[in-house]
Amino acid sequence: GPLPRNGDMVIDQLIETAAFYQGVPYVWAGDRPSTGFDCSGFTQFIFAQHGVQLPHYSGYQAQMGLPVNLPDLQAGDLLCFGSPVHHVGIYIGDGLFIHAPRTGDVVRIQPLAERTNLSEIRRFQLQFRVGAPLVR
Repeated sequence: GPLPRNGDMVIDQLIETAAFYQGVPYVWAGDRPSTGFDCSGFTQFIFAQHGVQLPHYSGYQAQMGLPVNLPDLQAGDLLCFGSPVHHVGIYIGDGLFIHAPRTGDVVRIQPLAERTNLSEIRRFQLQFRVGAPLVR
């Protein structure tokens, strides 16, 4: 179905960027669509197109940006799962998030309610993506 719209053009573009890569296979240590993504490689690749440089490790990503409390969750926030953090995704609004789940799966959108181990939420100052989503 249609992607959630959030009324913020930069966040809506971030969501469009992330959704562009739906169906890209999960590959451990993957960091680009041509070879596949792991969870932190996916978020690193998406946020980089919007001016945010993240390391390729979920535990470090969970320490960056501004911390957000669950009641203040907004589309575009980085979701971190586990303690210690071992998985990340991007909240897109309407109770949904996008992520590269696991080996044998693909980048996809799923309900946040299906996860029970949300441990950190981080927010970043985003910029508009220049040009089309990267396909390297």
